[in-house]
Amino acid sequence: MEPTDEELEGYTKKQQSQKVREFAKGYHEERRQKEAALREREEALNLAKAVYEENERLKSTVNVSQTAFIDQAKRNVNSEMADAERLYNMRKVTLRRC
Repeated sequence: MEPTDEELEGYTKKQQSQKVREFAKGYHEERRQKEAALREREEALNLAKAVYEENERLKSTVNVSQTAFIDQAKRNVNSEMADAERLYNMRKVTLRRC
């Protein structure tokens, strides 16, 4: 709590100096706490941004991988269908000859 001018007049020079130091100490401590809180807030925001960006990157990677997996599965199915059609047609021709 800041002393008033009237209170300071009632103090000796040594007491006045001590009161001013106490006030300054409190002021600087409060300023340091505010600065520390601001730094922590900025660090938290930076961390949240980094986590968000990593999450987006991972989602993109999953989407690309999923698309590649689906495309590969389609190619496999198409290849198996083509093989099955060839085998079917070969057996159909063989059965006609018999």
